[in-house]
Amino acid sequence: MSIRSFRFFILPLVLVSMHPPTLDARTFTDTQNRTLEAEVVSVQERSITIRRSDGRRFTIPISQLSDEDQAYIEEYKRQKRAAEPSALEGPDVKQLNDSFGVPLFGETVLWEESAKAIAKRLNWPRESQTESLSSYRLYPDDSYTILKSRPYSAVLYGENDKATSLSMVFANKGDLPTRNPEIIEDAVELDGETIENQLVNLLGKPDRMNLGRYDMKERVSRWDWRDHAILLSQQDGEYVSLRIMPPDIADNRGFNDRITKAEMRERLLEHVVRYPNGDVLIQGIPMVDQGPKGYCVPATFERYLRFLSIPADMYVLAMAGQTGIGGGTDIRKIVENAQSYVSYSGRDLEEERMEANIKDVSDFIEEGVPIMWTLLSGRDFNEIANKRTREREKQKDWEAWKERCEKENEVVRATIPRDREAAHMCMIVGYNEGTGELAISDSWGKFFELRWITVGQAEQVSLGNFYIIDL
Repeated sequence: MSIRSFRFFILPLVLVSMHPPTLDARTFTDTQNRTLEAEVVSVQERSITIRRSDGRRFTIPISQLSDEDQAYIEEYKRQKRAAEPSALEGPDVKQLNDSFGVPLFGETVLWEESAKAIAKRLNWPRESQTESLSSYRLYPDDSYTILKSRPYSAVLYGENDKATSLSMVFANKGDLPTRNPEIIEDAVELDGETIENQLVNLLGKPDRMNLGRYDMKERVSRWDWRDHAILLSQQDGEYVSLRIMPPDIADNRGFNDRITKAEMRERLLEHVVRYPNGDVLIQGIPMVDQGPKGYCVPATFERYLRFLSIPADMYVLAMAGQTGIGGGTDIRKIVENAQSYVSYSGRDLEEERMEANIKDVSDFIEEGVPIMWTLLSGRDFNEIANKRTREREKQKDWEAWKERCEKENEVVRATIPRDREAAHMCMIVGYNEGTGELAISDSWGKFFELRWITVGQAEQVSLGNFYIIDL
């Protein structure tokens, strides 16, 4: 199993514990002779979860511990089995899958499996596939249940074709077919109670912990089973979600190790692709299909954050942006609340003073930095964007295409009215200086992953808000 490396904290010789020591408390030593005093929380097949006196948890590969500690763990397991034969093993795979109601777990740890294979077993369709990132998302009907509750969205994330996490969202204010806040609150409470009861009966009482950080922090219930952390979040009047991730990632509140700014800049530059016709595009941005709800802003933010290796979930982002029932996000609020969250990863979320033109856009695209952009995405605009993108794909005479773009700019006011009821957010992901076009990407699925519009059309529909995550 690939468990991420664990960093020991060198402690002072005299330790003051916040809680009385238990029979399981001891000083653990790793293979580099670094020490950590902690108590055992749980032992998995290949790892052990321990808790420091300040309550912080760490999940460590057993192979990284000293021979003495490994012997201690074997004795710990032997005594646990003698006292309660099922204490370590817990329910088996069949019991888990029967309770979940879907064939989620296989004979190996999920993080060792191919994401594609798991998605095939679950019959979840592929949502996005880039060179390294993948996702498989199902928007089920009301006959589909997990843990005796209906999920409105179920998604499996992968990296380099290995599963990295799963997220299932149940009753929530974006998907429920009602705008009555009392009905939404009752539905969220019912699903939360139903799922928790199922998991308690299956895995026992949970621990309580925080997931996320700052203004995007959630209080969750946590169960650990065979190197899987199962996290239930119930946010009153907002949503119920169930996430499954490696225990060491859960220990770090859902975050991976930080990537340095220099390394991230190199990665972003690798995503910039130049074509003979003059197109300059950022590739490798994951797709998120927002579904039938009006979550364009949270979905766009999730795509952007995941592209920069920052964990994100559009439902949590919707809560941070105070998204209304069914949709409609306060952009200022989501930017404000996401700022501290982004800064934890060493990045800055900024609003840029710019316009939807080649000069301003190209400065960011050349560095591999997408631009989140607000616009009026009405019917006329989308019909034109769709039609011209299809025709552009067949184009061979780029001088003739340039002339067409210039003519489109001359009649833009007559052909694309500003629809004030169609406020929207998408990403600008490329440009072509020769033809005077911008490439945009919407969070509506793969068919809207890349469309081309002229600069004149962009200026006609622009609402003038541009956001980037600065390195």
